[in-house]
Amino acid sequence: MSHSTARTSSVPQSTTTSSQLFNTLSVYELLKILKNAKNQYNVKALCPPFIERELEFFNYLSGKIRIIEADITVKCARVRVHHKATTDSLNRLQHKGFERSIECILIKHHSIKKP
Repeated sequence: MSHSTARTSSVPQSTTTSSQLFNTLSVYELLKILKNAKNQYNVKALCPPFIERELEFFNYLSGKIRIIEADITVKCARVRVHHKATTDSLNRLQHKGFERSIECILIKHHSIKKP
């Protein structure tokens, strides 16, 4: 989801103007536009709030990414635990199956030897 379309009240809102500029222009072109603006005072006054809102939004996204990464780490750990438990269970079943096969062979062998 693009940060300009986020609408949750707890989500810091990005400025549409700066988002559009950063999405469509290179930084060089943006600086050229700001440099050539007719009212330098207003442009300079607006830049810090643009930057502050963008920084606030990206900090918000960074926090969300850290939460998602932590969730993925927890889920990977759970998968490893389940995988180990499943592997251990399978090994036990195979071992029991092997023991049963040997028992069956021994029983058959003993029954054949007996006249």
